[in-house]
Amino acid sequence: MNTQTARRAASTTIAALLLLLGAPRAQAQGTSPAMFDAVTESRKVIEDLGLGRFAEVEARFAPEMAQALPAGQLATAWGQLTSQAGKLTELGEPRIEDREGVRVVIFPATYEHVAVNMIVAWTADHKLGGLLAQPRS
Repeated sequence: MNTQTARRAASTTIAALLLLLGAPRAQAQGTSPAMFDAVTESRKVIEDLGLGRFAEVEARFAPEMAQALPAGQLATAWGQLTSQAGKLTELGEPRIEDREGVRVVIFPATYEHVAVNMIVAWTADHKLGGLLAQPRS
């Protein structure tokens, strides 16, 4: 398989594998986003994934996320991603978006075989409500 074909296959797999919860919803009101450092916590999630600390990531799931991706399945999805994309080589500076009570952190990330946006979404009560590796063009 040539490099371009491998990148397309990895991109397709990445998009399909890590869309864990399409539209995370806020769980609580009254929590100030300034009290929660979503960027630092998102970096920690990405680091934990890279180190195989799946139980630590799963422990942060919002209830809807836990229902959509039962315990143990994150390791399988992440393994499929990294087997096709390769190792993470660079995690760029993120941008932050607030969407109806959900804080979304988007990191440009470069893996050995593909460039993606790593998207981490947090509910209002600071639970992990979504995780997506979206191919960049």
